[in-house]
Amino acid sequence: KEFARVDGIYNYGYMPTEAHAIIKSEWTSECQLSNEKVSRGISLLSQDIKGLVTHKVSCPLDELRSQEYMYIYPRGMTHAQYEDWYLAFYFDLRPFTRAESMYNIINTMNILILLVSVSLVFANDANRLIVHPVERMIKRVESIRDNP
Repeated sequence: KEFARVDGIYNYGYMPTEAHAIIKSEWTSECQLSNEKVSRGISLLSQDIKGLVTHKVSCPLDELRSQEYMYIYPRGMTHAQYEDWYLAFYFDLRPFTRAESMYNIINTMNILILLVSVSLVFANDANRLIVHPVERMIKRVESIRDNP
């Protein structure tokens, strides 16, 4: 909490002490990016942090789905620099993905309720405007047929 600035323009809160220890440690964690490329670094999600990290993630490419992380890397580099080394950041989007999933479920339920209510109204109108008058007309025709 010592690093949290309340008056800062980009105040995103504080960094837990467990994360400070991870950042200060050696960057030896490796992730296989492709057949030839390996990334080396650290994962702030590699340890349980009470109230913040409940699912440990060492390598986001192996353990998270593609919509659950965001990959940020320098865009203005040459191909040689890209092949050599560069800093890259993976951001955990799981809370946002979970919220988006809940919104989609709520949206689906609303559409389901709307479709069911519209079908009930349509069925009621069809009965009132078509079925019941046709039934009355059939009854009249049958009564005329039976007793001309």
